[in-house]
Amino acid sequence: MRDLIAKQQMTSNYAPPQVRIQSYELPSVCPRKVKRSKSNDIGFLKKNFFSSLTYNKPALTIFVFDWREWSRVVPAGEMFDWKEHETLILEQIKNHNETWLRDLSVPSKYMIIVLFPHASTNPSSYNIDQCMQSFKKAVQLSGGENIGSSNYFLSNGFEALKTGMQKKFVKNVHELIVAYYREKKSNIKKKQRKLIPGQVPHIRYGMHTAIYSVITSNDYAKSIERLSESYVLLKQSTAGVSHKHGSDEKRDNADILAMVILGMLLQSNQLAKFIEFHRSHFRFFQKEMSAVKPQMRLEEMKWRSCWFQMIGSLLQRYYNQQGGL
Repeated sequence: MRDLIAKQQMTSNYAPPQVRIQSYELPSVCPRKVKRSKSNDIGFLKKNFFSSLTYNKPALTIFVFDWREWSRVVPAGEMFDWKEHETLILEQIKNHNETWLRDLSVPSKYMIIVLFPHASTNPSSYNIDQCMQSFKKAVQLSGGENIGSSNYFLSNGFEALKTGMQKKFVKNVHELIVAYYREKKSNIKKKQRKLIPGQVPHIRYGMHTAIYSVITSNDYAKSIERLSESYVLLKQSTAGVSHKHGSDEKRDNADILAMVILGMLLQSNQLAKFIEFHRSHFRFFQKEMSAVKPQMRLEEMKWRSCWFQMIGSLLQRYYNQQGGL
């Protein structure tokens, strides 16, 4: 058997990459080791937080075991032994866990897709329903809690997922992704309760929770409310006057939250609130040019220019979705 390969797929609209596909088709690729430096670990939103969202671990890993051409690589007359292949699946998942282990964080949710040999080769050598029951018992005995019950054992390739099972498959993928981020959000809330309100770590965890809420909730109002609460805490924080958490960094972090909030306001067609929030953010964080050192005025103008450029991009995307001006 060939080894596994990890592939990440990007998603749009603020959501991080959420699905990694594992298959037997290409040689294995070892995960890149992420070097952490102290400079990346200070501030309200750590840089490695976004690294963890965009690279380290997806919400869902889909394992594809393609044995459709099994009869071509074994001696003629040999029966398809499901128990042997079941053991192989669990071993590959165990190896994957050890390779991609990231501290003690929430493990990725797993989905298994098994493509059985073509029925014409030896249809009496296995029963898919019995194989599924056997696999469920094996997962329970192995303690694989992150292996979901939404697995697919298919005898006709991917055709079933493209036709009759398509809606259910998409729904199961979405539910597993949401379950992953709900667990992460729950863990962060537990940590946040132990911290002192107003301090940088407390505000940081609040922002993490708000960002995860965007993924776990379909309610724009609640998501905007949580993000706005975190945004207000960041604005009111006095931590920005310290050496490590300068006002520029505080503004950069506020920009991130502001863009997410503004994007959601547009998606929910709240144009009046969009304009109000945009103006409020700009007026609060802009610096009076007379109070800025001459050598730093170019940087201030650069921030203003970038801010309006980002707003313009948001509006352009919104009006394109609405069919143009």
